[in-house]
Amino acid sequence: MHPSARAVAVKELEIEDLPHDMQDSLLASVGENIMRGVAIAALEKLSPEDQELFGTIAEGGDERKTLEFLSSKIPDFNAFVADETKKVIAEVKAMAE
Repeated sequence: MHPSARAVAVKELEIEDLPHDMQDSLLASVGENIMRGVAIAALEKLSPEDQELFGTIAEGGDERKTLEFLSSKIPDFNAFVADETKKVIAEVKAMAE
């Protein structure tokens, strides 16, 4: 999980006081939804050419390259990830109520 997403998720889920391994376990369960949400929102910001390139890079499975690509294309990428993470967590919380 992207460090910005992790920090926001820990805070928003109010699990700061839990041991790191328990945080990781809980985050793993919502992490896929967060990454999917970030990817979908990122696609909306990319040009059609960059969307195609993003798909190729993402299919390669190298998370570092994927993040580097998105960071180069989306201004203030860390804030973007944090905002999208908050949105996904709000959706998860709403479903849990």
